[in-house]
Amino acid sequence: RRQRQMCIRDRVMVNKIIWTIVLFIFVTILSPPTVLVLVVGLLPTGIAYICDKSDEKFPALCVGGINLCGTFPYLLSIWFEGHSLSNALDIVLDFFSLLVMYSAAGIGWAFYKYVPPIISQVLDILAKRRLAHLNRLQKKLVETKKKIYNNLSPWQRVQLSRHPNRPYTLDYINT
Repeated sequence: RRQRQMCIRDRVMVNKIIWTIVLFIFVTILSPPTVLVLVVGLLPTGIAYICDKSDEKFPALCVGGINLCGTFPYLLSIWFEGHSLSNALDIVLDFFSLLVMYSAAGIGWAFYKYVPPIISQVLDILAKRRLAHLNRLQKKLVETKKKIYNNLSPWQRVQLSRHPNRPYTLDYINT
């Protein structure tokens, strides 16, 4: 059964690779300038995807999202200012455009590396505050309960002990 599941996963992976190649060839035929800018601009994303061995691919997603943001203005300039290979080559060979695209990828790496620990610290601080607040409420509850039960008359204690909703011995044993 396990071998069958692995075989199915392998087939699914092969199908994904085949469809990715077919889509890439189709898009390359339709729009070579766009593909050129995307391939060169999103190179750090591809490297992050290849280097990351986890199933989730969080580094590739983080780097890829910000890297795409850095590449997108140049895609817009190709699409609206002249969709030609010479414009794409001008963008790809321009130092400043490469700097923007790859710096965006660097910012994506920084987000992946530094944002989770910061969020973890913030959540830890918030949890400690909430715990302190709950401790204060618990102390207040205990004090109020002591105040109420210490000031009961003997008849009120009898009524409390014979209340129909009071806990019975089995209630304590079963919990």
